[in-house]
Amino acid sequence: MNFEINCTLKCNQRCANCNRCPELFEKEDTDITPQQIDKFIEDIKNFKVNKIKLLGGEPLMSKHFRYVYDTLKKALDNKQFNMLKLDYNHTISLPKDLDTKGVRLMGKSLNNKRHLPVYWDPGDLGYQILPRPNCEMIRKCGQSYDYKGYLPCSAAIAIVRIFHLEHLYMDKPQRKPWGLDKLCKHCIFGMPDEWRKAHLFGVKNCLPEHRTKTKTFMKALDALEKYSYSMCEWGNSVTGVK
Repeated sequence: MNFEINCTLKCNQRCANCNRCPELFEKEDTDITPQQIDKFIEDIKNFKVNKIKLLGGEPLMSKHFRYVYDTLKKALDNKQFNMLKLDYNHTISLPKDLDTKGVRLMGKSLNNKRHLPVYWDPGDLGYQILPRPNCEMIRKCGQSYDYKGYLPCSAAIAIVRIFHLEHLYMDKPQRKPWGLDKLCKHCIFGMPDEWRKAHLFGVKNCLPEHRTKTKTFMKALDALEKYSYSMCEWGNSVTGVK
């Protein structure tokens, strides 16, 4: 089992084809707290964990980055899991005293890329995406953990916000994916390979007609702008961005 820890959803780059859509969360404190990363370490004790990726957003923008990183590094050294990878965009320097021994660091700078404000929905593009329990994102990247809890994958972070599906957050990691009947149908990562190769892997390949929100996303985003809604599981309310 693998996990992605999105230690913040703040970002300073908006990289091309980013699926986190950090602009949706700009008005919120999305940093994972020390208590939450301690809970994560406790949560995974009964799981056989292979890889953990620490990312975001831009993880180095989190006010708790050092605590989160050091906690994960200690768990790695204690062989609680096999691999720790830090994905960051190289715009912020790593602390000079950061212990990176045995940690994989993202080696490619993304400085030359900028986020495309695009939301694609397969249904609007003529595709019916069925639930994908063997999706490579779930299989390779693993379950997502962020400031609200667990999701089956990190692509779900923006989808649950846009489509009012935040009830799919879990308080504990799960042994099998969940909620895919509601998530996959909105996810561009379920699109056919030929479409993905044409539109997901480079700004230059993105057709102009696809650089705007598709109808389904426009409708859902409009609902976010007009209504606030309660996330009773965490006892707070959030308001859609405008």
